[in-house]
Amino acid sequence: MSLDVQTPDKTVSVPKRRLKILFTEASSLSARQTLYALGKQHDIDLMDSTHLAQCRFSSLRRRFFYCPNYAKDPQRFLRFLGQRLRVEQYDVLVPTHEQVYLLSKVREPLQQLVHVALPEFNAIQCLQSKANFSRLLTKLEMPQPTVRICQTKEEILQETQFPCYLKRAHSTAGNGVERIENHEELKKTVNRLVKERLIDGKAEYLVQQVAVGVQGSAQAVFQHGKLVGAHLFLSRATGVGGSAAARISAWQPIIGEHLRKLGKHLNWHGAFFLDLFYDSESGQPSYIEANPRIGETVNATLSGNNLAELLVQVSMGKELPEFNPPSGQIIQIKTHSGYMMLLHDALCGVTRRKMVSEVWNRSWSRGWYQNSEDDLTRLWDDIYSVLPMLYLHSWVLMYPPFAKQFVESTVENYSLSEKALRQIASISPSKLYRSLAGS
Repeated sequence: MSLDVQTPDKTVSVPKRRLKILFTEASSLSARQTLYALGKQHDIDLMDSTHLAQCRFSSLRRRFFYCPNYAKDPQRFLRFLGQRLRVEQYDVLVPTHEQVYLLSKVREPLQQLVHVALPEFNAIQCLQSKANFSRLLTKLEMPQPTVRICQTKEEILQETQFPCYLKRAHSTAGNGVERIENHEELKKTVNRLVKERLIDGKAEYLVQQVAVGVQGSAQAVFQHGKLVGAHLFLSRATGVGGSAAARISAWQPIIGEHLRKLGKHLNWHGAFFLDLFYDSESGQPSYIEANPRIGETVNATLSGNNLAELLVQVSMGKELPEFNPPSGQIIQIKTHSGYMMLLHDALCGVTRRKMVSEVWNRSWSRGWYQNSEDDLTRLWDDIYSVLPMLYLHSWVLMYPPFAKQFVESTVENYSLSEKALRQIASISPSKLYRSLAGS
């Protein structure tokens, strides 16, 4: 679909010296793409709770440190992080995924150890929960699909329009989101969730109507509530968990206005991105959820909009100008996530022959992949990025059920479950401070 889009501001100054930067995890696609954006001009070290984290296989990283899992043992994670920061004296800490929730709770003492851009904990609570984000959209009069927020089985089963989505308030990478086609399917889903003790009268759920338009994401970097960088991409194909597996850069002024409004209201410091649908006929977006992290940034970087570098500069305390809204026609940059598309095909039961055909087309940039760059396997930027691709292609094509095992184990490693979130929220700040201090 052709959209009227405009050119983003491409001015990003790079620090004169190489900075020493530590990533809080190395398994997610966000970490891989942030590494591409920063690895050539800075020295990057990685932490992760699995030895097979994908970013470990990169020529752009310096060292890798095995650490406790932040969601399963937040205090041990903070103890390890604090020790690492005191020993190495990094310039910047970059929370590439859900670790930002835990770190925002120790924001002040952490900023005494390293430069890091984090929002206040009260602000992050507004975006971490889909239910809280929906309430915030209502308060700020920003568009969203029709939605009901529920806690009990009876509330969820109230009359609704189908199809719809049933969403847990807290979930990652599409987990906890189910498309429901009719009332009978809704009943079966709810009964299963009750049996699994996931509907307990405390956890919140959203019954959300289907949004109209093209799926996309709006990414933004803020400096104490001031918007200093933004990028919009629209989806060309969906992948694992319903996320975009292929993207095209775009811009719509109304989305920039909404980003500015939201960041100012929360006095946001750092990065977030909004998942949305954009309806070209009405010219209106519809926001479905928020994520308090930078997200996948290669499309932005190739568009000349290095959001990761902006985040580093915000972390260092450099005063940045307000984001200059785009003007004029842009070159629409196309990207795709090669091996994530393979995993999605395997999860959907696509035949091995068809998967091989798609791999061939991607490899030679044929058909749908023409003029599109792979945002995960980038041999010219990182020769070792071929290793995760070869590993996954070999296993998935040989044994397609491996895709499910791989996705589940990877997401579990970096995601923040409802149980883990409650645990972190219940730990007193003083205990977390002492863990960070190593006591």
